[in-house]
Amino acid sequence: MRITLPAITCLALSCGPMGVFAQQPAPAAASPAAATQPDTASASTPYLIATPPDHASDRPARLVIILPPGTQSEGIASAAMDRSFGAALATRGFIVAMPYSTDGRTALAGEDVGSVFNRIAAENQVTSNQTLIVGIQNGARAAFEFAVAHPDRVTGLMLMPGMPPRDWAAGEDRARMLASLRNIPIAMFVGSEDARWRDEMQPLARDLTAAGIACSLTVVEGDGHALPSLTPDRIADSLHRLGLLSAGVTPESEVGSMLDAWHDAAARADENAYFAHFADADSIFMGTDATERWTATEFRAWAKPYFDRGRAWAFKVVERHTYLSPDETIAWFDEVLDTPNMGPCRGTGVAVLRNGTWKVAHYNLTVPVPNAILDRVVEMVAEELKNPTPPAPPPADGQ
Repeated sequence: MRITLPAITCLALSCGPMGVFAQQPAPAAASPAAATQPDTASASTPYLIATPPDHASDRPARLVIILPPGTQSEGIASAAMDRSFGAALATRGFIVAMPYSTDGRTALAGEDVGSVFNRIAAENQVTSNQTLIVGIQNGARAAFEFAVAHPDRVTGLMLMPGMPPRDWAAGEDRARMLASLRNIPIAMFVGSEDARWRDEMQPLARDLTAAGIACSLTVVEGDGHALPSLTPDRIADSLHRLGLLSAGVTPESEVGSMLDAWHDAAARADENAYFAHFADADSIFMGTDATERWTATEFRAWAKPYFDRGRAWAFKVVERHTYLSPDETIAWFDEVLDTPNMGPCRGTGVAVLRNGTWKVAHYNLTVPVPNAILDRVVEMVAEELKNPTPPAPPPADGQ
């Protein structure tokens, strides 16, 4: 039975994100919008598709086209969709399409990607009229072919692992490839035990970076060719990052925006917004007093009287530095703060990427002590520890 895209949307709405796959063996009817898409002679390329649970054809959605590995047969494509892509990415707001080869012998090409792109864009609102492309092993060839031929249609390229066609290794083809990819961010993954592909992808990553292309290569420790450690969430986070990079947004700026919003929520005494920025209930906040090491749950209980009075605390960021893990899912940061009641402070912490959103996992607020007065401060601390001052009561409502 052939299921058309509108029918798939209904299936998604009634059944939720799981199993929202369908075969698309024939082209959709042409439309004026489709006429502007890349030209292609392969109009009957079959593909599997998954749509978000709440998808509607007139609602903008991000499109990702995935080129399967190996012989690229329907069985291989179905297994890849079930294991790592379809429902997992659909629940994150992606339309997911995976073309496949009908005879298992003819490799997919860039024109096959164009065929799928045209037909999906003809019946759906594709965000920015562009797509993310994922090439898995042998699928990387078609991914590169489409990206190089139609760079204006691609927001990012992900390889798991992957290389460009061998005949593009040098000369005019290589120069054309580098020029076309200049504005397309690329994320590459290869297993540490996949020696041949690892040794070829490392110089490729250096060449792409040297050409001014935003390119990252992650060597996944302990993995071989199949990359079993790349979970659906990790794949979705990487695709989300590629989309941001294409729009000129970096992970560092995302972390900074999250922290700014977090501090702003405190200044506005918006308790729910403030604590929504923590990664989970066991995230840590460390205050300036040695006794102030709280989980997010404990910190919320302590801080509630301050939020209830309508004003909590106001931190103005003077300077901030952010550093990312190699896979860009963990961020370490330090910031200089101007505060009205404690003077210059320093905040250091860790943020983690959760479902495409940065969250605070650990934060440590300190008051830096100038070296010139450190001896006096040490004496004052020692005296206070001998004769502790009773803690001040929390503010009453309205005070």
